[in-house]
Formats: sequence, structure tokens, C-alpha cells
Amino acid sequence: MMRRASQGPRHRRQTGASGMLVMAALVMMGVLSAYGVSLVTSVHTAFSQELSAARAAQAAEAGLEWARFQITRTSAPVCPASQTLVLPATLAGYRTTVTCVLTGTHTEGAATVRSYSISATGCNAAACPGGVNGDYVERRVSAWVTR
Repeated sequence: MMRRASQGPRHRRQTGASGMLVMAALVMMGVLSAYGVSLVTSVHTAFSQELSAARAAQAAEAGLEWARFQITRTSAPVCPASQTLVLPATLAGYRTTVTCVLTGTHTEGAATVRSYSISATGCNAAACPGGVNGDYVERRVSAWVTR
């Protein structure tokens, strides 16, 4: 019996680039995922630092207002040389160090006018200025007050 030369198309096992393409796609997806996580982490860190900086600025402003109140509330002004304030509520964890210096006096008519230099430093450490860790933030404000 004789065999025919062609009994239909013969299927050969395909060897090609599809396996390599799948591997390349998986590697690319992994790289893009890692980049996405890195990007989200850096954005979160930057936002956290900005929020901490804003709170430190609010803490410093609160210290400045406290010092102004101490100077203007009584007939005998109180000007603390240095005072550290612990803040409540949303500023818990922040400190303010306020310094006050009597810079001079002069007379206007019958009244004696005193000039004060106030400086307030707000930070997220146990004392301001201070902190050596990576998330330390500090803001300083100053003002002149006459009374």
C-alpha cells in the first residue's frame, strides 16, 4: 500500500516571540507599579511636610499672639524672656518658644512708651529650636509691640 505524500496540513509546534512578549509585559507592569508606588509615597511625604510646616507656622503665630496679650493686658506689662508653650487640640504635638525683649523706652507727652521685640518659634519637637529627625519642621515669626 502506498501512502500519499500529503495527508493534510501538518501542524508544527509554534515557536515564537509570544512567550517573550508576555514576560516583557509582566516586567513592564511590575516596573510601572513600583514607580507608581514610589510616586504616591513621595507625594504623600511632601504633603505631610507641607501640613507640618503650616501647623508649625500656626504654632508660631499663636506664640506671637500670646506674647502680645501678655504685654498689653495689664498696666504693668509682662515680657517673659523665654517661654515654651504646649499647644492644645489640632496643634497638639507642636511647641512654641516665645522670647520677648524690652528694646527701649521713650516719652510721649506724659506717657512712657515701651518697645518690645517678640520672636516666636513653632516646631514639632519637644523644644524649639531643636529636632534632628527627618520630619522636623520649624517656623519663626517676629514682631514689634509698643505700649
